[in-house]
Amino acid sequence: MKKIIFTLSLVVFFCLTLAVMVGAQSVYLEEIPGELKLGEDDAFTHFVVFEEEKYFTGSGTTISGLNTENMAADMTAANIDASKLGTIYLVRFNFPATFGGNTVTCVNVNAFKGNTTYFSGKCGYLQFPSTMTQTTDMNQHTGSLRCIDFGEDSQLTSLPYKFCPSANNLMSVKNFPRNLTSIGASAFDSCYNAFKGELYVNATTISGNAFNNSIANVTKLTFGPNVTKIDGQAFTVRMAEVTSGAPADGKIQITAIEFQCDVSAVTFNSNAFYFGGGWARSEYSHLKTILLAHPSNEKLVNEKVSILSDFTSSTVLFDGTDGSTYFVTPKHTFVESTVSYDQGFFSSGATAVCSNCGKLGEYTAAPIFSCGGYSIPTDGTISISILYMVDHDALEAYENSSGNTLNFGLIVGLKSAIGNNAPLDEYGDQISESLLKITIPNTYTNVEVKINNMTEESKDTVLLLCGYVKETDSENNVIGISYVEEAETDAEGLTGISFQALLERAGESE
Repeated sequence: MKKIIFTLSLVVFFCLTLAVMVGAQSVYLEEIPGELKLGEDDAFTHFVVFEEEKYFTGSGTTISGLNTENMAADMTAANIDASKLGTIYLVRFNFPATFGGNTVTCVNVNAFKGNTTYFSGKCGYLQFPSTMTQTTDMNQHTGSLRCIDFGEDSQLTSLPYKFCPSANNLMSVKNFPRNLTSIGASAFDSCYNAFKGELYVNATTISGNAFNNSIANVTKLTFGPNVTKIDGQAFTVRMAEVTSGAPADGKIQITAIEFQCDVSAVTFNSNAFYFGGGWARSEYSHLKTILLAHPSNEKLVNEKVSILSDFTSSTVLFDGTDGSTYFVTPKHTFVESTVSYDQGFFSSGATAVCSNCGKLGEYTAAPIFSCGGYSIPTDGTISISILYMVDHDALEAYENSSGNTLNFGLIVGLKSAIGNNAPLDEYGDQISESLLKITIPNTYTNVEVKINNMTEESKDTVLLLCGYVKETDSENNVIGISYVEEAETDAEGLTGISFQALLERAGESE
């Protein structure tokens, strides 16, 4: 077992980051990531990020307006050219979780629609607080919107009528709420690029046209246990109307539909998924499996019965045929497959996959990386350390199975050096010389980083002592980069830590 300890001085980081910290402003520029770009000719380069309370107005638990005076003043102070809004820059709103000392439960985006300087046609990213339980519509004002993030474990209860239809440049919807009472009509109608991979919908009522022309790139539809009603054209696509982001083969990519709800208790509109006639929607050409996962539905299952109308009032048409080669199944059929870590390399991995729908089976593979947590000395000295560990057996199994390579390392510095940006770029290179990036050889099992020479004045300094994992394929192309502090996170989730915070934490545990 090999162990390596890096002992560093806080003085170094103050020297490195002094230039970065001087003159820092509340508003800042953030480069638009590649996955939110519309192509090589996309003229927009950066988001102008507003995230502090002073940029918003409202009362009680509701944010209902923009403080444009503060926004303009801070952009000027930060030397951000306001004339580039809408041409080079888009606006990103990171709505705070608290406002005026109250927990934010409503963000009334409808009230922003008349603001053409910072919102209508200018807003590119909405980061809602997970505490939000209510919101309003943005109908006809989302032409530049690239991403909506509802926040991890979103508490949102409903999505309103025409929440953001025709948001043709919407490239990503993150943390879609998982316990909704309703999704209003045309909520995401004609958001061609918004949804990819699995779309999990767990709303009691899904109204008409809710996802019409928005699911061409979805590969699996999963309906949660709360679903009781699906209205007309809620999940239809007419490929001729999908004018951007259409799949290469021109067909809906859904291969599986899973019902975790009791389908016998669901009210289906006959045109919820597909209907014929002159305005016919496109077939689910790639559909292979309809999975009825609810125990009450086992009696409805009959192999070779493949059209949804056989047990509901709705129709799913398989490539214009009778679908005789497909079947409805009440359970997953798991077979051994490649090792997969879809929940991250700091979580358990799966070694089996359902041959019908691709769902991962039991998580039996050990986490490749783990964190021993932060620690501070008990002798009165001021220092911080954190320990990371590598399971070489799990690492070898994954690399042999996937053909990919994992590189692990540390990023150390002042959290203020990166703000809310990722510490590494898309290639795995550090974005600032104010950070120290340390690559760890895969031969080491335990890696500890320790910050010494801290003073009383630096006890509140927020430090970044995070680990990173970079995955590359056989041609050395970067597949993804993830980060870990005490738990795995994306770049936006990195918070850093201070000695004072750890001291208070230790006191609370006594």
